[in-house]
Formats: sequence, C-alpha cells, structure tokens
Amino acid sequence: MHLNRQERRHGILAAIFSAVCIGLGQLYNKQYVKGLIWMTSSQLFFWSYYPYAYKGITGLLTLGDVPTRIINGKVIQGDHSIFMLIHGLITLIIILLFLGMYAMNIYDAYKNGSIRDEGGQAPGFKVSIKNVKFRNLPYLLLLPAAVLVLFVTVIPLVFNVLIAFTNYSAPDRTIFRTVH
Repeated sequence: MHLNRQERRHGILAAIFSAVCIGLGQLYNKQYVKGLIWMTSSQLFFWSYYPYAYKGITGLLTLGDVPTRIINGKVIQGDHSIFMLIHGLITLIIILLFLGMYAMNIYDAYKNGSIRDEGGQAPGFKVSIKNVKFRNLPYLLLLPAAVLVLFVTVIPLVFNVLIAFTNYSAPDRTIFRTVH
C-alpha cells in the first residue's frame, strides 16, 4: 500500500500535539476518552501540585532564607534546612515521575498515530485497558514496589550524600573565632 506524504504524518503530528498539551495527541488520534483522561488528570495534578512543587524546589536550592530569631525572649522559628532538603527531594522525585508520564503520553500518541499511518485505526479505550492488563501486567505489578524502593532507598541515599556536602557551621563556628 503506497501512502502519500500527508497520510504518513499522523504519528509525528500526534507526538507534537501531545508534547504541546498532554492528551491532545490522543484526541488527534480519535481516542477521545483516553485523551480527556490524560488531559484532565495532568491539569489537575499540575495546578494542584504547583505551589508545593515551587516551595519544595526553592527550599532545595536555598535550604531556607529565614533564620531562627529571639524576639522579646521568645524563640521565633525560622526555616529548618533539613526538612526543606527532604521536602525538596520528594518534590524532585514526584516531578521526575510526572515527566515520565509525560514521555509515556507522547510515546503513546506517536505509536497510535503510526498505526493510523499504516491504515489502521487507533485502539479505543477498552482495548487500551486490555493491553495494559495483559501485555503490560508485569510492569503494572512492579510499579508499587519500584515506587516504594524509590522512596525508601533512593531518597535516603541521596539525602545522605547531600547532607554530607552541606556546611552548617561555616560563618559562626570556624576555628579562628573560637580560638581567642
């Protein structure tokens, strides 16, 4: 079957549409339910998590701006850099997981667009669910364990490496100030 150049562009166009907005490539491939689910869930995640992500990444970069102070004999707590470091690492991992889902969305749109390029029809929502249940079942079952290992093993290791290179004693506890 000979396809002209215009008919072979569904995969690339769907990938570009999904790169612009998550779920748009699925809508272009006439997978309306899947496209709306991708679009709705990604927008809900982005707009509900954005304030926390901004605070977490800022805390990871600065480790706090507000020092602890004593005002009228009362201690006013400032930023706690260890907690900000942990919160920032968790935020970074969640953002990386979101970017992985973003890449999966683009790949799915490209793959289904390529099916359309070959003259086929992109699978519907029920067929996609069956594919996830049967073809990708091992990955689906390993996903909770992988996320648990990520949060229980990888984050503490990265935290320990980052805390090892954080200098908490720099201006106030140098040898030259204590030897007088």
